[in-house]
Amino acid sequence: VIRLAESDWYSPRSSACSLIHVTYPRASVAAQVKLLTLFKKCCEDSTPIVRRSAAMSLKKIVPCVDQANFLQLVENFKVLSKDDQDSVRLLAVENCIAMAQKITEEEKSAIIKPVVLACGSDKSWRVRYMVANCFTQLV
Repeated sequence: VIRLAESDWYSPRSSACSLIHVTYPRASVAAQVKLLTLFKKCCEDSTPIVRRSAAMSLKKIVPCVDQANFLQLVENFKVLSKDDQDSVRLLAVENCIAMAQKITEEEKSAIIKPVVLACGSDKSWRVRYMVANCFTQLV
């Protein structure tokens, strides 16, 4: 997975995002830190396909990560929710649901609520539709 994530081509990096949640629980602590660092690179990648794959994988990685490393995922979540591609931003809504299950009510107000409100008033109809579609799970 590490070799895929460090590839020059976008397709292996995209595949690595989808495999991180499988390898993370089985990895050593040092390898887990490396996987999260590589995941952060994928979230900030210049290729929209890689960022979209990272956004799709984030909801699968959240349950695997302990509280100490969860803050790094929150930062990745914020970066992806403000992406310039609407195909990446609309996945932030599903990530809100996954992240809300792992945090307290106060943290939900500070982390999740601003993202949901921003997505609800997004310029893209696809993002707004996703908020409406997932509204019952968000509330």
